[in-house]
Amino acid sequence: AVTYVVATDPALTQVVQRGSTKTNPGRDYTVKVDAAGLQPGTTYYYQFSAEGATSPVGRTKTLPTTNVASLRFAVVSCSNHAYGYFNAYGRIAARADLDL
Repeated sequence: AVTYVVATDPALTQVVQRGSTKTNPGRDYTVKVDAAGLQPGTTYYYQFSAEGATSPVGRTKTLPTTNVASLRFAVVSCSNHAYGYFNAYGRIAARADLDL
């Protein structure tokens, strides 16, 4: 079982959702959570835990639904570990001005 928590703060103290799901070798031990009911235009933080291990805190943002004049996107495509420039992912993640 994999547990997850979704909160409005990076310390995960203002929890808006929590739950659990399962994974297996057929899914490459990955999970997908559809966090329904979140507020539009809001930054959320999340974390997963399984078998005594805890992921780093992640950040996501829901899209606004009203008064949208523009949106800022970061787009990346396939990566090849042997030839990739993975610092780009870190730089994108560090930006707080992106909508998607």
